[in-house]
Amino acid sequence: MTPSAPGICLVLTGPRLEDCRKQLEQSRTFIDLAELRADLVEEKEWPKLNDFSRQAGLPLILTLRQPRDGGQWVGGEDQRRAFFETALKGAWQWFDLEDDQRLPDLEARWIAQGRKLVISFHEFDGVSNGWAARLSAAEGLHCTAKAAVFPQNSDEYQKFVADLLALPPGDRVALAMGGFGFTSRVLAARLGSRWTYASAPGQTAAPGQTDPETLRTLYRFGEQTADTPVYGIVGNPVFHTKSPWIHNPALAALNLPGTYVPFLADNLKAFFDTCDLLDVQGLSCTIPFKEDVLLHLAETSPAVKATGACNTLWRDRKGRWQGDNTDAPGFMAPLATQVGSFEGLRATVIGTGGAARGIVWALRQEGVKVVILGRNPEKAQALALDFGAEWAPLGPESRLVVEDHPDILVQTTSVGMGDTEGQDPLEWYEFTGREIAYDIIYAPRWTTFLNRAKASGCKVLFGYDMLLNQAYGQFRRFTGQEYPKGLSR
Repeated sequence: MTPSAPGICLVLTGPRLEDCRKQLEQSRTFIDLAELRADLVEEKEWPKLNDFSRQAGLPLILTLRQPRDGGQWVGGEDQRRAFFETALKGAWQWFDLEDDQRLPDLEARWIAQGRKLVISFHEFDGVSNGWAARLSAAEGLHCTAKAAVFPQNSDEYQKFVADLLALPPGDRVALAMGGFGFTSRVLAARLGSRWTYASAPGQTAAPGQTDPETLRTLYRFGEQTADTPVYGIVGNPVFHTKSPWIHNPALAALNLPGTYVPFLADNLKAFFDTCDLLDVQGLSCTIPFKEDVLLHLAETSPAVKATGACNTLWRDRKGRWQGDNTDAPGFMAPLATQVGSFEGLRATVIGTGGAARGIVWALRQEGVKVVILGRNPEKAQALALDFGAEWAPLGPESRLVVEDHPDILVQTTSVGMGDTEGQDPLEWYEFTGREIAYDIIYAPRWTTFLNRAKASGCKVLFGYDMLLNQAYGQFRRFTGQEYPKGLSR
């Protein structure tokens, strides 16, 4: 395990050592080392800590974290010193000490035994101007420097990445906690970290951690180097996405280098600056950026020009971003298997966002008569004018309009997922059983909209069907190769 080939460190968080043993055994095949958080272990268990270290069967870090650093231990300095002095008799590979609470005499004895130190600090309220200098100052012989900061937005994550990559190579672990910094945990090799931290399945030791199996198998952590291609999906929200489970297995099946990760963003300028720093090669784009992303593209496909929305980005040979819209063909492919011919069909499209634009355009290309329902009349009217469609308010007053466009009902809004799960934007409409109901939400698979349609005897199409088909086009753009469709399910 070197900075160019980082490891996975499992954080053991059980209140009893038996709980920690179970966590260790559950993830042993996926990890390289583990950290025992003694501050989370009941103090009555502490006399058995050294025995645990001798029986673990892999390198261990011993940590006693205080509340100011995200821990739970509230004892005094004399107790802390006594704790680590007792641990000198164990088989721990590292002591983790905060950079402003060093124990020089104990450290010297520890190092004399051939052991090592992790010198750490945490920032939970952003990314300070001096964090990288503080990290660098903690490095030294027999020491791995560790920093965990908590970016609150895309600008702060861009600063974290830029500051980190500006440092000369060193023995360090640098992580950005939380959603905006999630990729720092996956891209440890590219960022020069000696290891990354992971939590046992079902546990979360720190904001943004995932489990070791997901890191190892889904994100191909052990195969990454500083030069491994990076792909991803940008959105807000984004962690509901299934796209990593579509693209990463395909990269592995074709023996292509690369990992595909989710990027949470709230500022596209800062996000694209981060992509330049990380040399991101391809992106899927989801809510709410499918239209705003156009400002960052050098060239766009006819589908993007027609719809004004982009869901697929990749770099050309000069490193410039190109854009395409694979939503439209991804949407139409499963629908075509249900209708055979589109001639004479009438459709209702619910929503006015970037996905709706691609869908309306695709339906109109096939000659389908479309009415657009939107909560914002101005957006609905503008979208309708762009594609020769009709529009109406999204509400009970439009029941007759929907009844006049009943063949295909397409739900393109986010209503039904996340905080709105269980809601139905068309709750006032009664299905007849003759409609094809298509909801582009894929998590959950069965939305209230689709459940009502199915109960009425309608044919239904799922967001996952569209997701797969649009991903095939994205994968081709990213890699130049066809998606191995045997992996689709």
